[in-house]
Amino acid sequence: MYVRTKEYIAAHLLTCMIALILLKIVQKKIIASNKIEMNPDVHWTTGLSGHRIQEALLRWKVDLLLNDLYRFMDVDDADLKLILDSFNIEIPKKLYRRGELKKDKNKYKSLQIDKCVSTILFL
Repeated sequence: MYVRTKEYIAAHLLTCMIALILLKIVQKKIIASNKIEMNPDVHWTTGLSGHRIQEALLRWKVDLLLNDLYRFMDVDDADLKLILDSFNIEIPKKLYRRGELKKDKNKYKSLQIDKCVSTILFL
């Protein structure tokens, strides 16, 4: 599938720009959290590369178990833990009901820090 019309090109460009902005927000939060050692000799250091952030978020899944119970997968992943810790998001290791997941989603959406990123984390 190719982007050919002017409208589709503009929409694609906008989508790419939004993705880059969100990536930069995540990188800045990681740096501001002081949870990662920064190399003072490298001025462009971003905390985590865009690829590592993408891979960590793609690995993060919610698994549906029997009796309508859910659990978060891969919360022990070092990169994902770094991202979540940077946003002060703690995911306890337990089984969740659907209502609990919705409540937690709304709790993180109501945070005053970077609402757009908390929304993206829970799409």
